[in-house]
Amino acid sequence: MEEYFPLQDWIERNQLLKLTIIRPKIGRQILHGRLISYDKDKLSLLFYDDDRKEVIHIVQNEIEQIEAEK
Repeated sequence: MEEYFPLQDWIERNQLLKLTIIRPKIGRQILHGRLISYDKDKLSLLFYDDDRKEVIHIVQNEIEQIEAEK
């Protein structure tokens, strides 16, 4: 995933992101927030959702789209 997206750069710059995920039983969700950390070994990330004011654990295969907000 790091090959396609500047994850470490987004973490260091505290970049606002738009993240679209698909969760079982919940479906598609669009989240706006910041990437806290990325674990290469577990292929997962911690994401802070600005709207819900909570940290969410997301597995890489749940991510449909990720992009930096302008």
